[in-house]
Amino acid sequence: MTTGSTPMANYSFESAQFLREYCDQLEKERGGAEMKKVKTYVIHLRFDSVKDAQTRQYLQGLGTNFHLSRDAVDKLRTASGQLLRESETFQQLLTDLGSSR
Repeated sequence: MTTGSTPMANYSFESAQFLREYCDQLEKERGGAEMKKVKTYVIHLRFDSVKDAQTRQYLQGLGTNFHLSRDAVDKLRTASGQLLRESETFQQLLTDLGSSR
């Protein structure tokens, strides 16, 4: 079973969509001459985007509690770093911030 078919995935999608719409509205509202323009970056990382099937399956099988093994935390950190490196939005944020990464 993948997270794409679970209620949590639906909730996450709806939350991400709400955030995108809120940020779009915020950018429009703050676009006036008297207010500094705000640029937002919505970066949505999903386990189903992990390319390695074994790692993806492992991450999707983790519980949603706050007690994870050291190994699970290491795998989460490694996968999230890879997903950020592959995220066009995150890379644009780094570029806009002047990062040399």
